[in-house]
Amino acid sequence: DGFGVIRDSTKTLFEITKMKLKVQPLGISKIDLGPNGGRIIFNKNTNINSAIIIKLITEYSDIYKLDGAEKIRIIKAFDDVNSRLEFLLDLFEVLTTKDAA
Repeated sequence: DGFGVIRDSTKTLFEITKMKLKVQPLGISKIDLGPNGGRIIFNKNTNINSAIIIKLITEYSDIYKLDGAEKIRIIKAFDDVNSRLEFLLDLFEVLTTKDAA
């Protein structure tokens, strides 16, 4: 290809951009996730079933904490950017399920 090999940092930027586009319809306004955890901020009119959020917080209370009415705090250490992206992709899959069963 004419521009050479795509660097890992560029690939990561593409993945983050894809993720942002994926979560917008869910009603997530901000994701902040670093090596030591972070937070997810929801819009007031999120499209995520609140029962799913409650289930996450109760079943995985060592990882997820409710932080106000529109925020979930994530308490987890991550080795690298790829592990953070994988964690978020798995989380978004759970958040987009139709019920909390």
